[in-house]
Amino acid sequence: MIFGSWIYLGNPHVQRTGLEMKREQDEGSIQTIDQYQLIPHPRYEALALRSMLNSLPGFSWCTNPTCSSGQIQPQSPDPSSTHPSTKFTCLSCGHIHCTNHPTTPYHFDSSCAAFDARVAKDGASRLLELERVGERMVREIGRRCPNAMCGYWIEKMDGCDVVTCWKCGWRFCWECGARIDRRGGRFHREGCKWY
Repeated sequence: MIFGSWIYLGNPHVQRTGLEMKREQDEGSIQTIDQYQLIPHPRYEALALRSMLNSLPGFSWCTNPTCSSGQIQPQSPDPSSTHPSTKFTCLSCGHIHCTNHPTTPYHFDSSCAAFDARVAKDGASRLLELERVGERMVREIGRRCPNAMCGYWIEKMDGCDVVTCWKCGWRFCWECGARIDRRGGRFHREGCKWY
């Protein structure tokens, strides 16, 4: 089977070559099937309409999950601007969102630039807070390898108190940090439960 290009309904960005499908018949002859025989009419028309609407300058779809409407945005209230307004108010359902930030609630209190700056600042402070929480958790459930040449953070979930650092291979007691070597674990520090 051979397919041509997809849909053309006045969209200048799509080349019109038609949709053709050729198939071999019994005797080896080739028959051209009309595109309307291949694609069901309602689905074809819906896809063609969406394609054409998406190509229109200033057209936006409503982001309300219960609405399937879209519209061409009016020009910005600023007379010097040639761009459409970023505040999208759906004429069908009344939902409001920013065309520059469609996945977030509309930022009534600030411009897009101020909103972007605030999000960047909030994101940086959130990352810093997450890093602090992570460091606190590591200190509570982890320890540094007692090997002076390593110092890698190790987390012990359960099991024996004899731990081996996976980075340097140092074997030590989890409770007191004493090295466990070939001579056995007789060198625990005072205060360790294995002393």
